[in-house]
Amino acid sequence: KTILDNLENHGAINVTDSVLGGIVGRADGKQTISNSRNYADITYTGSISATKDSQAYIGGIVGRNATGSIDGCSNYGSITSESNLQKIGGIVGRTGKSKISNCVYGYTKEEASQGKTQPSFNVTSNFCGGIVGSVDEVATISNCMNYVNLSQTSNSCLGGIAGLSNKAGVKFDSCSNYGNITGIMSVGGIAGRAVNTVTFTGCANNGIVKIGETEASQDVGQENATTDAKKKIPGKIIGNIATGTLTIN
Repeated sequence: KTILDNLENHGAINVTDSVLGGIVGRADGKQTISNSRNYADITYTGSISATKDSQAYIGGIVGRNATGSIDGCSNYGSITSESNLQKIGGIVGRTGKSKISNCVYGYTKEEASQGKTQPSFNVTSNFCGGIVGSVDEVATISNCMNYVNLSQTSNSCLGGIAGLSNKAGVKFDSCSNYGNITGIMSVGGIAGRAVNTVTFTGCANNGIVKIGETEASQDVGQENATTDAKKKIPGKIIGNIATGTLTIN
């Protein structure tokens, strides 16, 4: 079992590759990545074609994670991308069956007041989150915090912690969002969209969550495939769920 512990990156990343992370691009094994920090800004300038290429995966710590654990990692770098077919997260772009715990994107309010510059997150892609872009297998996300304002100017699925929960049984435990979130469709303070059964336990949103001028006023929003932003309702906890059971404790 591979253990990567206490690593740091300070060099800016500006690439066109389809899988990239501040510490690890692609983690395919049951490795543990812990106590590592990225301070570099990440800019993706590549182009992904739906007919030619797979999706791109971009993460502040790991681009694509298979089944490994990620614990105690922090990202303080900005993320910018103008490509559509991506999964982008402040910590992990895409994760499989794994545990992600005690991870943080950005500086606390106290740290920012002491002169730390808060990173920015400006994307156009689907499936974007402050911690994980897309949770594609049964996974547990616990005690993770996002402090960064998130902006998605096209496409859908934007969440303070995760953009998309893609399998039945995903769990979010004691996660909090403090950043303001502005998206287009399927926008939530903790998760943007769940495809199937998902559980939120002890999670809280402390930021402003908006689609256009519509601000979240309820835990669960709704998706409406219309150009009228007033009919797309963001949620304080989740933007919407397609099917299955939604549990908020």
